Amino acid sequence: MKINYLNANLSQAVKDEISRLLNFIDRDKDDLEAMWQLMDIVWDECGCNNKKLNWSNIGKFYSHPVWILNGLFIEQHELSMQHKHAISDWIAAKSAIS
Repeated sequence: MKINYLNANLSQAVKDEISRLLNFIDRDKDDLEAMWQLMDIVWDECGCNNKKLNWSNIGKFYSHPVWILNGLFIEQHELSMQHKHAISDWIAAKSAIS
C-alpha cells in the first residue's frame, strides 16, 4: 500500500506496527482486499472468533493501529471516499428532516 504514514502525527509504536502489518502484503497493491487481509490478520492475532465472542479480545482488535491504517487508506481510495460522502450526505439529509 502506498500510504504515507511515516509523516503522520503518530507514535513510533503505531508506525512500527503499521510497518509490520504492511510487510504481509504487496506494498504496490492499493486495493480494498489488501486492507481487509490486514484486518483479518489482526483479528486472528488478537484471538478473535466470531463463534466464541471474547469481548476483551474484540476490544483489542478495535483498539489496534490497523484502524488508523484503514482511515489513512480510505482517504486515498476513491470508491471508499464516494461511500463515505454518500453516507454523510444521507445523514445530513435525515438530520435536516428531523
